Formats: sequence, C-alpha cells, structure tokens
Amino acid sequence: MRSYNVISADSHVNSPTDIYAGRMPADLADRAPRVEESGEGSFWVYEGKKRPAIGLGHMAGRKFEDYKTNDGSVKFEDVRAGGFFAEERVKDMDIDGMDAEVLYSGFVGADIQDPELRHACMRAYNDWLMDYCNVAPDRLAGLSVLPSWDKSLMLNEMRRSAKIGMKGCQIPAYAPFGGSYGDKQYADYWSAVEELGWPASIHLGGRTSSGLADNPLPFIASTTIALAEPFAVIIYGGVLERHPGLKLICTEAGIGWWAYFLERMDNVYHRHRWWTKSDLPQPPSFYFHRNCYSTFQEDIAGVRVWDLIGSDNIMWASDYPHTDATWPESQKVIEEHFAGVPENEKRKMICTNAQGLYFQG
Repeated sequence: MRSYNVISADSHVNSPTDIYAGRMPADLADRAPRVEESGEGSFWVYEGKKRPAIGLGHMAGRKFEDYKTNDGSVKFEDVRAGGFFAEERVKDMDIDGMDAEVLYSGFVGADIQDPELRHACMRAYNDWLMDYCNVAPDRLAGLSVLPSWDKSLMLNEMRRSAKIGMKGCQIPAYAPFGGSYGDKQYADYWSAVEELGWPASIHLGGRTSSGLADNPLPFIASTTIALAEPFAVIIYGGVLERHPGLKLICTEAGIGWWAYFLERMDNVYHRHRWWTKSDLPQPPSFYFHRNCYSTFQEDIAGVRVWDLIGSDNIMWASDYPHTDATWPESQKVIEEHFAGVPENEKRKMICTNAQGLYFQG
C-alpha cells in the first residue's frame, strides 16, 4: 500500500481534443464539442459556439505576466501536458513532490443547450476521467460531474459513476431545481450522496460575474468568500442535521474567512434562532466541524488561525494546472505556510484529511 505525505485536495484536468471520440452515442457523436484551429487560435466548437481551448485553466508553471486567455499565441504544445494526459501528470506530480491528487472538472460543454447532448457529454467525460485515473489509481482520485438539471438523471449518474470508481462528485453552489438545498425535494439527493459515502464538493466560481467585463479582478478576488452563503444555506437549512454522514467540501475558496464566518454564524444562531423559528439543535460550527472541509492553495492568514477553523477541516491543494497553481514550487509554499505549525497538525492539513476522504483503498 502506498504511503502518503502530501496530497493536493484540489487539482484539475483539462479535456484533450479527442475526449469524446469513441465515447458518445452514435446518433450524437457528430454534435459533440470538437477543437478547431484557426489564425485566431484553438477553439472548442459546438452548437454554433466558439470557446477558447487554451486559457487560464492551463497556465501552471508560466510566469504571471505570461498568463493568457486565448489570443492565438498559446498552443496546446505550449502548456503542461499533464492536464490532458495522466502519464505526463504523474511526471509533474513527481517534480512537485505530490503523492496524490484529487481531480476536479475540466468538462467542456456545460453550456450545451440540448440536454440529451449535454448529458451524453457528461457521461463521456466521466468515463474519460476514470480511464485517466486508472493510470495511477493510488495517486489520482476523480470527481464526477453530474446532470444537475434533472434529479433522476443526476441520481443515476451519481450511482453509475460510483460503480466505475469515482471518489466523489461536484455539486452546484445553489439548489439546481429551485428553492433551497434544505427543502424536502432534495432529501433523496442528499441521502444518495450520504449512502455512497461520497464527499460532495462545491467549487468556487459557480456564480456569474457582476458584469464588470472590462475589469474581472473584483470577481476573481471575491469569488472565494462568495461560497459563504451556499454553506450557510446548507447548514442553517438543516441538511447536515438530517444527514449526519455527509461530507461537504468548500473547494478552492481559501480558509482564512472561515475563522470569522464560523463565529458569525454561531452568533446569528444564538441571537436570532428564536424569532426565525429555527429548529436547528446545534450551532452551525458544530456541523462545520463534523461534516465540512475547506481547501486552499495560498492563504498565510488562514494558516495562522488554523486552530480557530480546525485542523481536521482544512486541506491544502496545488490547483495544478490552473492559474492559481503552486506547481512546481508546492514544497516551498507548504514550508512557508506551515512554519511553526505542529507537525501532527500540519500533516492532517497537507495529507491525512484528504487521504481519509479519497485514498482509503
């Protein structure tokens, strides 16, 4: 059995150009997203749309001043191949001192309008990701993407993905069928996740920008703390009270803000639960500490208050191969962040918490 010292609890894959080849139903194969090259650059093309094929999700290892969205100057061969090919990824993991990684979505086609086509593409993506992980199954844990617009399809794909070996799933930040995640209509949804023993992850970036297209910096900076509301909705809504076995991951949102937000949620609970008629029997921090985790890459302030958040609830991540990636200097980042933290507490945050969720054989 492999021994682990450092695990990235949030890394990503990028869809290769042939991801849908041989994985789609015959009647939908010619409508699946495909890559087209032109003088403008490389683009995914589907349903009359053109989406950049190379962008901020491919920038690991590049100088910050060389980050590109897609102006035609960056080709597939110019970015890390590990996002596309597992064999290359393992080499980059070795360079970075990563024993294992949890792999979040690089799905292409989330905005496909035809639900049948979008569903088929999601299944194909999940099958591809499982093949990718099987190159090094003791080092790579894949998370399923789900057809969140249809509860029946979602539950079926959840169970199918578990059977083929996926280790968890990504869920929308906000209730996909309307209402709130605490509503009765979501009870079977949460029960299914709980029964599978899957960690369910809410990744940052789920909400659209406030419209400042000319200056995306405010959105990029604040998107981490935007996950405070979805987690408050789930906790105050009693989801974790009714489903004590659930494990929820707040992904790539950082950790420092949790120190204040846990205090704030408890204060709100103690002051306002009477007139709001809350039937939650425990304060919110109880459910966070029992059921929730949050991941980060670089958060010096957060590590300084790790004891206010809980070392059992924090997981470090490299975010390879995205723009926030610490590759290839993850060991330096870890050393700088955890200076002075007791070794047993540090080990939880950089290894054993993630190991317990994703790499238990």
